[in-house]
Amino acid sequence: MRLISRIMLNTTVVLAVGLSVWSVVFYYVMKDRLVRETDAALMQVAEALMQRYLAGEESLIDGEGSVYTIRFIPVPDEYARSHRSLSFSNQNEEARGRNGRQAVRTVQMIFRQPDNQAVALQVSTPMNAVHNLRMALLWGVVILYGALLVLVLSINYIVIQYSMRPLYVLLDWMKHFDLKHNSAPLVNETGVAEFRQLNNAANQQVERVKRLYEQQRQFIDNAAHEMQTPLAVCLNQMERMQQKEDMPEEMQADLYRLQRPLRRLVRLHKDMLQLTRIENGVYAERTDVDVRALVAGTCEDLSEVFAHKGITYIIKSESPLHVQMNDTLAHQLVGNLLRNAWLHTPEGGRITVEWNAEEAVFANSGEKPLDGERIFERFYQGERKENSNGLGLAICRSVCQQCGFSLTYSFKEGMHRFIWHFGGEKNADFSENRVQF
Repeated sequence: MRLISRIMLNTTVVLAVGLSVWSVVFYYVMKDRLVRETDAALMQVAEALMQRYLAGEESLIDGEGSVYTIRFIPVPDEYARSHRSLSFSNQNEEARGRNGRQAVRTVQMIFRQPDNQAVALQVSTPMNAVHNLRMALLWGVVILYGALLVLVLSINYIVIQYSMRPLYVLLDWMKHFDLKHNSAPLVNETGVAEFRQLNNAANQQVERVKRLYEQQRQFIDNAAHEMQTPLAVCLNQMERMQQKEDMPEEMQADLYRLQRPLRRLVRLHKDMLQLTRIENGVYAERTDVDVRALVAGTCEDLSEVFAHKGITYIIKSESPLHVQMNDTLAHQLVGNLLRNAWLHTPEGGRITVEWNAEEAVFANSGEKPLDGERIFERFYQGERKENSNGLGLAICRSVCQQCGFSLTYSFKEGMHRFIWHFGGEKNADFSENRVQF
């Protein structure tokens, strides 16, 4: 979940709870205020009627009879003593001029006439208008609640989005930063002190990583070149010594045993140097590579090696396939995948190659699946092989990443499958890559 989405979610929850509490309190306060206003009006009318009644007036002023229902009821002294002189109640009574009953609010005022007779004055008014006003108030509160919630969230979203722009600029810069291509430094103008500190920290860390990367690259290059000459000299000297006719057989055997690890060290040095060159972007040129011809040619070159183990190779696809990548890296990738297949295929097994518009699959016979999580790690060997140094698949993965492709592994129906995906890895921009059939 994005940061702004998390903030908006938390804000929405807090605002919804707060506005809900406010709306409920506001509604009941206004409802109580309406009842109080009605009671005050009833009490005012009742006091006026009581004064007129005590003054001997028998008629009401015009209009009162149409709004209020008035009753003067003589009551015994016990009733007068047991009830309060002023009380309010809600009742249901027959509606005048209409069928059914209606809710009314009644005020009862008990007073005594000059002859000490207790009289209960009851003044009632229909609550229809109050009920309608109360419903209008309820809907008004609901609409106001929704409008306030939407308005506050909209303003909050706009303010947060505007305030977080420096952070998104930083994230976008970090997402597209490429150490190998020397990306431009971060330019992110902001007046927020915390964002300025974050920008400065990001620039400082990037500069530090660049220095360390350059130092590491130079060290590897220097070490590889410094190792190349001594290794070549050692091999040449051993070969010259082996060519001497007076060399004892025992010494010949010792030199042969020394040559095997030395040649392995030479291959390891060569692969490490090649891997470093690939990761440093030395092979940046791109050209149109005919994958069908490349696979066929590489298989033909390795046919004697395959035949030595009784391995059958099959190229299942015949359609033309062209990709845009470096020609040297294309030969390195296809050659390493086929040599890896030969190395891990048991005697009498088979190797197949097939492709379509999205991928090319290099498959070879096998007994059990390999560790898909570690198989592309440098120097990793599930089962140690004599002619393997554990860098072949690491080079293949590095070639695919450098050229904008991807390489995955699976095991299906007794076959190890190395899948070369032309579409590249997810969330990457490989607009320069093209696959043509």
